[in-house]
Amino acid sequence: MVLETQENWTQALENYIQALGIDLENNEDFIPYDIQDLGRILKQVGTEQFESTWQQVIGEPCEGEIREAIWAARDAEEYYQLGTTAQEQQQYDEAKTYYQKAWEIFQSLGNWRRASATISDWGKVLEVQENWTEALESYIRALAIDLENNEDFISSDIQDLGRMLKQVGTEQFESTWQQVIGEPCEGEIREAIWATRDAEEYYHLGTTAQEQQQYEEAETHYQKAWEIFQSLGNWRQASATITDWGKMLETQENWTEALENYMQALAIDLENNEEWISSDIQDLGRILKQLGERQFKSLWLQITDEECSEKLYQAIQAASQENQE
Repeated sequence: MVLETQENWTQALENYIQALGIDLENNEDFIPYDIQDLGRILKQVGTEQFESTWQQVIGEPCEGEIREAIWAARDAEEYYQLGTTAQEQQQYDEAKTYYQKAWEIFQSLGNWRRASATISDWGKVLEVQENWTEALESYIRALAIDLENNEDFISSDIQDLGRMLKQVGTEQFESTWQQVIGEPCEGEIREAIWATRDAEEYYHLGTTAQEQQQYEEAETHYQKAWEIFQSLGNWRQASATITDWGKMLETQENWTEALENYMQALAIDLENNEEWISSDIQDLGRILKQLGERQFKSLWLQITDEECSEKLYQAIQAASQENQE
């Protein structure tokens, strides 16, 4: 991947060919992802360069099932990209056509991460079109894949399904689930989906109450949503909820509790949502500006039983100074 970032396509291709050679002998589970990497490089270097490099590394032509799989992976990625482009351009019927083609290929290759991502994005197109039943079917299929193959995607699937439950109601949800899965929705999965629906409802009630300046009511709703998202391990929504709650506390000039919320958001994001850390630092910088260094550090120690690390404090301090500009 580093070589790809540097656009050193030939060396990247050699590395991926070698990885596939190893995995064909030793790591069967990794093969779909090797094929995905090689399909991506095939798109970059073209057939002639790909075949020449393969011959140099392996000592024989790329042919048979492996060749078919690599060329199919290239096509699937192309269809997926065409789907996302069409979706961004609000050409929804075209997007669905491309997503379906990509989905079918990824399934046939056993590339379950890409299959799940594709069917989930397809579901979001259907949501925009308010085609709730087909969107629900897509999300159920994504969850079925991820329960077997992609544990880290499950919380996102549950969130999608909780949103659909709110739209279609219990009866339609259960009927569609039965049709797709062939058995009732029950047990821990059912509990998680229903809890997610409730958490999303509490979150939206919180934002509505906040907009209406009904702050005590908003805090009650945010707390309920936060507790459910935490219990489900839905760390994106947990972080978003505790952050929005913190912003409401800022509005009330409740700097101490806002600080505590933003610290919790940062702790979550350091473990789960790396792309949100800079936003957390900005939030903490605003609180530092309000409290001053002495009180900020004192409260940090009081809340965590540890001093704020020098490196982290410097980042927060820099954000605080940006907020002053």
